[in-house]
Amino acid sequence: MSISVSSVRKPASLSRILTVLGLAGLFSSCIFEDRTCCFLSVGFTYTYHVKEADAFSFEVKDIALYVFDSEGMFVERFHENSPDAFPKGYRMILPNLEAGTYTFVAVGRNRPLQTEVGEFLFPELEAGKSALKDFTMRLNTANGVSASDFAALYDGVLRCELKTGAQYVDIPMVKLTNRIRVILMPYSGAETLNGEDYRFAISSGAVHLDYEGKMLSPVPTSFQPFLYAVHSSPSAPEDEVGQAIVADFHLSRLVVEDKPTLVIAQNEKDIITINLAWLLSLQGIAERRSEWSDQEYLDRQDAYSIIFFVDRGIFVKTRIIVNGWVLSMNDVSLG
Repeated sequence: MSISVSSVRKPASLSRILTVLGLAGLFSSCIFEDRTCCFLSVGFTYTYHVKEADAFSFEVKDIALYVFDSEGMFVERFHENSPDAFPKGYRMILPNLEAGTYTFVAVGRNRPLQTEVGEFLFPELEAGKSALKDFTMRLNTANGVSASDFAALYDGVLRCELKTGAQYVDIPMVKLTNRIRVILMPYSGAETLNGEDYRFAISSGAVHLDYEGKMLSPVPTSFQPFLYAVHSSPSAPEDEVGQAIVADFHLSRLVVEDKPTLVIAQNEKDIITINLAWLLSLQGIAERRSEWSDQEYLDRQDAYSIIFFVDRGIFVKTRIIVNGWVLSMNDVSLG
């Protein structure tokens, strides 16, 4: 595990990093023997998903914590990563914070960042000058096109008052990215599909987010598959379907108001045009998630598999499969 610290009072130094490590090692004795110690123990949880069990230690491998004062001015940044996994019950120790009211913004990834190409990037904040509103997250696209399997992004915000002595707080995280596999299959075994005839794309504007993960001004972006392949079954009989075109996407947050659109074209002619957020929200209905709004379901469910069927080049509207559930679309206009 590696640790880095930046401060409003002075730049990060080896002595300060060793101080953090030392405090972590002395944590238990300080808590129980000397209640005058002044530092903060921060934990992180990720339960805001469909299974609702804490998955932080399984998914997040890189975490940065930004500290803002009561006026919303940037104070300090702490950063730790663990390429394998953070241990269960992992906590970050923040020394030298004065008593007062703070806003903590935690952003995590499922892997340490190796490059800025195609990834979500955060601004460089200046202590005492940058404000909370200056902290945003923006996908680094190539002229408005994203075809990268970028790192998954997690976000959490906590506002609390710190008093003298040791304190414990926990920051709940939300996942802001989605993985989507789109599968195109012939409706009958008599038909085959040529992968070169089809084009897949998802348009979305939700690639510029504020510190709470909310979409700022839409930035038109075309998401392209980071993986595209044609799969055939060598053992399928001639009268059975044994072929599929697979397109894998990594998307930013799915926002209902953004109306992200999936387009599948055959020989440059669009055969499928569909509001992706609306389509996927129907899966929540299928799973009887009546207690969640459409947006909450989309924020909790981060992985989707969608199967479309084509019959003689025509999109079959009567059968779409989302995460194993068959949706009948007879009475709905999709194009």
